[in-house]
Amino acid sequence: MSDETESASLTEDSTNDEMAVEREDAKDGLQDDAVPDNRLAEDAEDAEDAEDAEDAEDKTGKSIASFIPQDEEGRKKLARKSIIAGGILVVVVLILAVGLPGVTYLQASDAFDSGDYSRAIELYGKAGNFADAAERKETAQKALYYEQGKEKMKKGDYESAISLFEKAIPYKDAKKCKEKAQDADYYMKAVALFDEGDYASAGKSFAALGDYKDSLDRAKTCAEKLMEQQEYAAAQYIYAALGPQFEEQRANADDLAQKKATFESALQCVEDNKVDSALDYLGKLPDDFGCDGKTVGALKGQLNAAKPIMDLAGTYKSCDPSKCRVTQTSKSTGYYYWWESTDTITGEDLSIDASLNSDGSVHLSGSVSFYRYTNFSTIGEYVNGSSVSKSFSLDVTGIPGSIPIDDQTSLVRNGDGTWSLSWNESDNSHDLYFDYLYTANFRYSK
Repeated sequence: MSDETESASLTEDSTNDEMAVEREDAKDGLQDDAVPDNRLAEDAEDAEDAEDAEDAEDKTGKSIASFIPQDEEGRKKLARKSIIAGGILVVVVLILAVGLPGVTYLQASDAFDSGDYSRAIELYGKAGNFADAAERKETAQKALYYEQGKEKMKKGDYESAISLFEKAIPYKDAKKCKEKAQDADYYMKAVALFDEGDYASAGKSFAALGDYKDSLDRAKTCAEKLMEQQEYAAAQYIYAALGPQFEEQRANADDLAQKKATFESALQCVEDNKVDSALDYLGKLPDDFGCDGKTVGALKGQLNAAKPIMDLAGTYKSCDPSKCRVTQTSKSTGYYYWWESTDTITGEDLSIDASLNSDGSVHLSGSVSFYRYTNFSTIGEYVNGSSVSKSFSLDVTGIPGSIPIDDQTSLVRNGDGTWSLSWNESDNSHDLYFDYLYTANFRYSK
């Protein structure tokens, strides 16, 4: 009984399983047959979603539009706020991307590109060691010097411009700008020298500038003025600097410069009382050559006429006879008594200088010293004396026969070329009974 029951149970279970499988198969078949209806449902759902999206977009647009001001001023304010917000966002992004030094570096680069070099220098400095900030800072500094130099050039401050362009090298064409500033500065200084009448210095400067502006013409003008002033050596230098096209002028200036040098040597000999040497120099020059208002021919004539007078110059020493004397004369009886030096007095001298005046006369000057008694005594040992020096100065056109020095003193020229001094001085007041006469007679020779 039990076995039949178990067998029936198993048969029932198997039948149930088969029915379940058949139901599943039937369901699958029904689903396959229902695909078109499902797609229509999906399409309907998609259409509903699109309508919902459009409604949402419309609502969002209307929501955003509600925040936009309707007046012009309001929209401008909103735009400014948007720009600021955008800028802040950019800065934040940059900071996140490159860091704060990098942002400073980029700001410095913007300042440099816009020509704000002072700002660029400051910001590159703050950027520290970021990238090539140090090198860029140096470049910005040179750029600043460069621009400052250009401003100084415009104002005519060439010395400052030269200094600034020097600091700016090698930025752009700073070196070339410096050279231009130097030329401009040199030119302006040359013009100032010309205006002052310093044609020698001005001419050298203009010649050195070459074809800068009108420098060559100005240099030529300077040389011509120097020729007029008989500054031949300076003119020769300028003509030589101007080049081969001025060779003829240079050679002429050089020839005149040498003649002038010879003439000046002759004049120096005249000042040194070397008449013979002066005549030798003058003999090398044509008589019509002139300098400083004098001509060779005229000067030679003056020297030949003045030579005998000029030859008087020199130092003469006291020689025999040279004595001094003091005489005592009684006021009541006329009886006199004297003391006189017994030996020739030496050690005294006569000095004569001679110079030629512009009118051909000769200026003589000099001094003479002599010994004379200064008191009288009846005892010879008590008679004292001392040397005295007296000077003289006069202009002559021939050899003088005498040279008056003062009321008590005179010089007389002797036939043998020596000079004789005569001095006397009276003393008639300090003694009630006697008059005194002091005399000195000296002779001087070369």
